[in-house]
Amino acid sequence: MIKGMQFELDVFNAINKAVNEGNLGLIANACQVYRQKGYYSRDREKDIITDISIELYLDNSIKPSFIWVWECKDYRKSIPVDDIEEFHSKLEQIGADKTKGTVITSRGSFQSSALKYAEAKGIGVARLLPSDQIQWMIHFTHISMNVNSNNKVNNTLSALTNVNYIGHNQDFFGVTSNFHVLNDSSIEGYIRAELDGLIASM
Repeated sequence: MIKGMQFELDVFNAINKAVNEGNLGLIANACQVYRQKGYYSRDREKDIITDISIELYLDNSIKPSFIWVWECKDYRKSIPVDDIEEFHSKLEQIGADKTKGTVITSRGSFQSSALKYAEAKGIGVARLLPSDQIQWMIHFTHISMNVNSNNKVNNTLSALTNVNYIGHNQDFFGVTSNFHVLNDSSIEGYIRAELDGLIASM
């Protein structure tokens, strides 16, 4: 399998698992997760094919109330602002009033200008580290309990901007669409926080 497609599949499986385990506070069938689904663009007069999308259905609606699009970037380089701008354009073509987006990478990182643009446009950013950039260590309880929020923010920003970052007992780093760094360092916690904010705003 092509490396980029394997990363996309890994992300899809992680999201699908989080949604289907029933730990997100959603009723059954309120969320559907897709790979390579197309959404019609009036500007292009054809579908925009998304890497991964989560469709959220509220109040027994037939059409999705909201679509959360994930763009997977699996290349070893810094993601430039142009990529985030292009992704934002896709979101607006799919439906500006009912879409949100997250760009996730593995071996890549984000340029600072890309992070700033993502923050301005309410686009989440995340990184799922490859296995060779994670060090799993055993910590004494009193040491691990002393990780403060400043360290959390610094570690997350380093993971997102440094292509060679080594994670310690952590493989997922994310910043939500309102640029909030979570205490829960898991893809499930990230999804839960974003969905909670989304539902609260409706």
